[in-house]
Amino acid sequence: MEMIDGRTKGARAAGFGLSLAVVVGCGGRATAELLTGWNFDNVESGSLVVDATIGGGVLDLGSLQSVSTTFQGTTLNALDTWDAGEALAFAGAPPEGGGMTFSLFDVVGPIDVSFAARRSETGARWVDAELWDGWGWVPMTTFDITTEWAVHAVEIDAVPENGRLFVRLTPAGTTSSGGTIRFDNLRVDGVVPAPGGLALAAFGVGLRRRRRHE
Repeated sequence: MEMIDGRTKGARAAGFGLSLAVVVGCGGRATAELLTGWNFDNVESGSLVVDATIGGGVLDLGSLQSVSTTFQGTTLNALDTWDAGEALAFAGAPPEGGGMTFSLFDVVGPIDVSFAARRSETGARWVDAELWDGWGWVPMTTFDITTEWAVHAVEIDAVPENGRLFVRLTPAGTTSSGGTIRFDNLRVDGVVPAPGGLALAAFGVGLRRRRRHE
């Protein structure tokens, strides 16, 4: 049984045509197809970007890069071919506005964004999920993170008309400099667009490209 634990926030989200379902449990969601995913094995501490394990995408760590490291991972939300391996971890309180961001172009909804996460006793107690609507970050939901591994997911039923999707995950609520939070098996599942392809890039690159065309 899946348990709903998220809280949809923001008036603009409703006007933007989003249908959001947030899930936490012991396994992943059934979806059409994996578009891209990260198992975070072989990530170097302090990395600015992390290449996707599958799908050729790039995850932009933004200002979180200065506190990134790796710890033991999990098989929750993993593909059958992924083992527990390593998890992407962040120590201490993130800088103001610090978050990890990925972008997808030519997206056809609905899609699921899901990941496994856990924290230490003094680590980040929640993760804010936000969507870029072309004008600013729209709060989608907040995931409550516990000290045990659990899977969290948000379903986005509709995407912007230009097919560009930017999602940011921001950990918050750390209570000590030694507190940690781990992320593993970050997945984006959905419908493969046709014709056209799926492209992923770091948020900064995508945003600069968008501004040049405005």
